[in-house]
Amino acid sequence: MAITRRNRCVHDIVYDILTVLSRNGEMCKTALCLSANLPVDRCNRILKLLEANGLIRREPDERVKRYRICERGYVYLGLYVKVHEILLFPKPGGR
Repeated sequence: MAITRRNRCVHDIVYDILTVLSRNGEMCKTALCLSANLPVDRCNRILKLLEANGLIRREPDERVKRYRICERGYVYLGLYVKVHEILLFPKPGGR
């Protein structure tokens, strides 16, 4: 049986990252990237984009960079789900 792989657009990747943060709270970069099924180099670019747009916040720590979802991130999650409902796409997370 072959495993089918679905390419994710940037919106799906952002949704996955924000969902992981909303479920787990504050996370270090490596754990976040692994949980979102992203290589760290690609995850870095997305995290910078999310931080610049106020969807996540980097929490200073002595040893590692930790990320937390912001209010705008929760708004994005809600809008993402609504768009999928309106356009009758499969439910997020039902991959």
